[in-house]
Amino acid sequence: MLIDGNFVFVMLMTSDFEPQIPYDVLDLESGEFVASVDFSNFRLIKNGYLYQIGPDEEGFAVIKRYKIDPAVYGR
Repeated sequence: MLIDGNFVFVMLMTSDFEPQIPYDVLDLESGEFVASVDFSNFRLIKNGYLYQIGPDEEGFAVIKRYKIDPAVYGR
């Protein structure tokens, strides 16, 4: 589970602890389900940004940051 601002991102796990995509997005203010969103390949959500961490073509670690559009949440 990840929390960012007023949104909670819930990822279900299987019995063998493999993550299931998509994330369910819940609004903390209303307590309602907002949307299911595919954030595969992303490991961190903070301050409205998604962070992707992985190697580049030469094997060096790279962190990429993407701004989340509020439309992703169905707003």
